[in-house]
Amino acid sequence: MFRFESPEYFYFLIILMVLIGLLYFWQLQKTKRILLWNPLIAKTQNKVSFKDVFSLKNNLFFAGMLFSVIALTNPQWGEKKEEKKVERTDIYIALDISNSMNVTDIAPSRLEKAKKFVSDLILAQKNNRIGIIFFAGNAYLQMPLTLDYASALMYVKTVQTDMAPTQGSDIGKAIELSQKFIDKESEGQRALIIVSDGEDHEKEAVQAAKEAAENGTVVFTVAVGTENGGIIPILSDEGEDVARNDDGEPAISKVDFEFLKSLAKAGNGKSYILSSPQNVIKDIGIQLENVKKQWAEMVSYSAFNSHFMIFIILAMLSFTGMFWLPFITKKKGLFVVLFVFFVQGLSGQSAHQLLRNGDNLYGSNRFLDASKQYEEAAKLSPNFKSFYNLGNAYYQQQKYKEAQKAYEKAVEQDADNQNLSDAWHNLGNTRFLSQEYDKSVEAYKKSLQYRPNDKETIENLLKARKLLQKQRQEQQKNKQDQQKKDDQKKDQNQNQQQDQNQDDKNKDQNPSEKQKKDPQNQNRDQQLTPEEAEKLMEIIENEDKKVNQKVRRGSDDRKIPKKPW
Repeated sequence: MFRFESPEYFYFLIILMVLIGLLYFWQLQKTKRILLWNPLIAKTQNKVSFKDVFSLKNNLFFAGMLFSVIALTNPQWGEKKEEKKVERTDIYIALDISNSMNVTDIAPSRLEKAKKFVSDLILAQKNNRIGIIFFAGNAYLQMPLTLDYASALMYVKTVQTDMAPTQGSDIGKAIELSQKFIDKESEGQRALIIVSDGEDHEKEAVQAAKEAAENGTVVFTVAVGTENGGIIPILSDEGEDVARNDDGEPAISKVDFEFLKSLAKAGNGKSYILSSPQNVIKDIGIQLENVKKQWAEMVSYSAFNSHFMIFIILAMLSFTGMFWLPFITKKKGLFVVLFVFFVQGLSGQSAHQLLRNGDNLYGSNRFLDASKQYEEAAKLSPNFKSFYNLGNAYYQQQKYKEAQKAYEKAVEQDADNQNLSDAWHNLGNTRFLSQEYDKSVEAYKKSLQYRPNDKETIENLLKARKLLQKQRQEQQKNKQDQQKKDDQKKDQNQNQQQDQNQDDKNKDQNPSEKQKKDPQNQNRDQQLTPEEAEKLMEIIENEDKKVNQKVRRGSDDRKIPKKPW
């Protein structure tokens, strides 16, 4: 199949036609001048011959121009259509987001450790489809099976325990949810990887794992936490509290390794302890190779082969031939201008080749090498595609600051609405992951201006606005706390100054006045009667009881759900 990648450059042929017309007009004027100054010349010579316009010299010039225009359009042929069949495994990752995952028995917390592990696990996948499930007291499908690893990473990196509407811990719900979306007609097996601390209040997960195994799903479990465990922090708008048992004592969450091990055994899988994440990821990859895969037919088209260099060489040969002719020796300036023009065209084609190389590397998950190709392409030909692809390559390397700069340059370029919408969306993602929620909201709004009904952008906008509101509340609270500390410090300084002034005043009093005070009367003023002392002790004891009761039970109006962790 044959095509021109950039047929718009054929408009340059208009310039070529204009040049031919100007040359014909110049030859006509030349003949008239000769006839004017030589009237004896026959009138038949007053006609312009086509041999004068299309002489060898001019033909070389026209040919060079024509070949250059064709080179600019980048003629391509040699397309091949190939059908490839690849093996893949559908993998659901179920991440526990119950309050017990906030325990800090492993640094910085169970949830943060689990999020880092799941992110690395996603990046280790090739051709496998990934689905994300979050669960606590209930299970929620966050993302169906997809090859869009970048979106999966964003969901995992931003999840928090307070996003679960129902707290508690029900692993069985997560297993059941993963089975609702399987293709039962598929001959291949599937995998479910549960990342949790193993606390399960409903005790139905083992049976659910057995049923999942019967449906062709292999269940793996990854334990996050330690046997000693830790106190469970509860985060709310009122501040930080701790989860408590029925007797009012702080609840301790310990990892239930044995339960997770029995769960994996029931699901024909394997259990792990998240002590060495990279080793766990490596071993899971080995286990997934043993899972019976399903064939996914993929129809792919090899890239067109570009042949612009053939026409560049022909153009340069044509202009080189003109260089040795007498006409061009008098017009060297014209040759230099044309030469620069075609060198610029050649550099444009080189940028195109760099983009192609970058695309091939990107498709092979070699994001670092791809970013280098895109960087060179952006230097030679700064346009939307070069900056946008560069941003994507940085994004895949989790270099969000560099990706943000590339996307910002991309949205400044000319492009259609769909491309600009995608660029603003990705820019919002990079700002979101950098916790610049205010700028992220602006980027998502810009994206919706070009594509108002994009569901994913709307969802991300709502999440960014929620976190922005939370961030501002925290900033306001920190500001108030700091103001309170400053006021306390100011009052303390004033009290110290007053005490100092009083001491100075007492020192200025003469000794005779001090001796006039009766020491016995002074001690009598400082003493309490037995009745007053007994009443004061009773008040103090009652206050202590109230304080202790508040620490153990919490305020009376707090509604504590049954085991909210």
